Amino acid sequence: DERSSRFEVYCEDEDGRGFEVEMQNWSQKYYNKRAVYYSSLVLLDQAAKEQQVQRERAGGTNWKWDYNFKPLYVVSFLNFSNWTSRNLLKKANDHIYTYRYAETETKEELGDGTNLVFIDLYGFKKTIEECESLEDDWMYSIKNMFSMTECPEKIKGTEIEALYRRSELAAMTTEQRVKLEESIMTENDILNSIAEQVEDARTAAIAEG
Repeated sequence: DERSSRFEVYCEDEDGRGFEVEMQNWSQKYYNKRAVYYSSLVLLDQAAKEQQVQRERAGGTNWKWDYNFKPLYVVSFLNFSNWTSRNLLKKANDHIYTYRYAETETKEELGDGTNLVFIDLYGFKKTIEECESLEDDWMYSIKNMFSMTECPEKIKGTEIEALYRRSELAAMTTEQRVKLEESIMTENDILNSIAEQVEDARTAAIAEG
């Protein structure tokens, strides 16, 4: 309850890149600095994991790390407007802004892999009929799903429909969720049983061979 102003997720992709995802519904004066702070936390997490890998490879002695961390992203959905957001988000016809460290005069990027991504939900005003791209459809869905009762026809058949299906799961009653979990457990039991029988048969065949 105390954290109702934001929803955060941290994850990594198959290449080890880190993503910190933030949902900010209420105004915060220094949110831009908060995003920089979060990027440092993602970096520290990557560093700790990579150092552990190097330590294990070296057998615990004479290990080292060269600071070559994987790219990291702090993705912030901003659903408010204040002085900070108005200065961060200035493009007229776009709602996704990516900031990276760069030289102030030449604008050459540092190339460290740090990405601060701000997504302007507050400034996105399109109706579902006005959405012209998959990006628009995502923005519309994330901003308006709380007031919907079903997936819009325009979005059915796209990759975004999976988001609506998962939201239906989240909206289940306790009784419905228990029944679904029981069904999943039953399916898992069957699959595990089949896998065990296959493994037993494989083991027996190897032994006989």
